[in-house]
Amino acid sequence: MEKKNQESWHVEKSINLGSLVSLVAVVAALFTYMSRLEGRISILEVKIDTKSRQNQQRDQQSKDLGVEIKADLKELRAKIDTAMERQNKSH
Repeated sequence: MEKKNQESWHVEKSINLGSLVSLVAVVAALFTYMSRLEGRISILEVKIDTKSRQNQQRDQQSKDLGVEIKADLKELRAKIDTAMERQNKSH
């Protein structure tokens, strides 16, 4: 029985050609996948950077518009106050 076990558990030191071809194919596929993934990541980084700049510009425009609105409101208050004072003086 010991002789049977020794024969069934034999490890060869040679590499099968089919295994070698399969290994090369897997490595090539993995390399291709990683290259494409890197390209997609680069594109997304550019898009994110562009969107970030656009958001910053919109934020600045909103702040500028807020400042203009406040100035306009201040001017309107002053005009209303002046008109009310004139109306009170005429009565």
